Amino acid sequence: MHPLNDTDTSQIKEELEKNGYICLPLLSPEDCQELLDWHHKNQYAFGSGFRVTLFSDNIEYRFEAHELILKVFSTALEKLFPGYTVIVGNFVTKDPTLNSEVPLHQDWTFVDEAKHRSINIWCPLGDTYVENGALQVVAGSHLISKENRGPGLPSAFMINSPAIKDLLQPIPLKAGHAICYDHALIHASGPNQSHSERVAVTMSLMPDEAQLRHCQLGELDGKEVVEVLHVKPDFFKTLMIGEKLQPLPFHLVLLIDNGGAVPHQA
Repeated sequence: MHPLNDTDTSQIKEELEKNGYICLPLLSPEDCQELLDWHHKNQYAFGSGFRVTLFSDNIEYRFEAHELILKVFSTALEKLFPGYTVIVGNFVTKDPTLNSEVPLHQDWTFVDEAKHRSINIWCPLGDTYVENGALQVVAGSHLISKENRGPGLPSAFMINSPAIKDLLQPIPLKAGHAICYDHALIHASGPNQSHSERVAVTMSLMPDEAQLRHCQLGELDGKEVVEVLHVKPDFFKTLMIGEKLQPLPFHLVLLIDNGGAVPHQA
């Protein structure tokens, strides 16, 4: 039996707008086991401690992971998130080691958040709790900052301040139950202090009518600016983390400085 309940999509929208997140049962035990089996058979050596499919330089592996996650999530997405486009799916693994902690942060900006909101579905394939690195969130924090976010971009505020850390609340989840949250929500997770890896899968979604974007640090007239690249659907399945991207002919680049934006066709 599939775990999807009778949650109304309007309730999901209301909770996301108010608190920045909502928890939902999404996957069956069979779904979780299918994903775990594939993960254990197809792990590649990239990093340690905290590992995400997006970090791998094996593009074929990244596409295969995405397609499997999309297939398994398809029923839940059709029922609970109509009108959304999938950006990318990832396996997110915490090894049982102290260097698996993920500090306070917001996820990258994927859409123009003045017009649209993108969300992340974070679903553990085994039970999560504080000791093995359950997700922790600051409710309502998705409304704090309107800055664009991306690799190399500084935080708009002191995100690691003790005052913000004190507001974190852990979200323990059963296997197959997901937290769906606004990409601007401040969140973190502690180290995995158990004796086995903690595996979760994620899917990033955006409204069908939104334009997908990627933000990075650039330079204009000797001054640092935020480059906002309008990109194609498969962009985040091939992006190499840490690589400075040169705008391509299909990119529309917005050079943003102090809140102003100047369109520039690359």
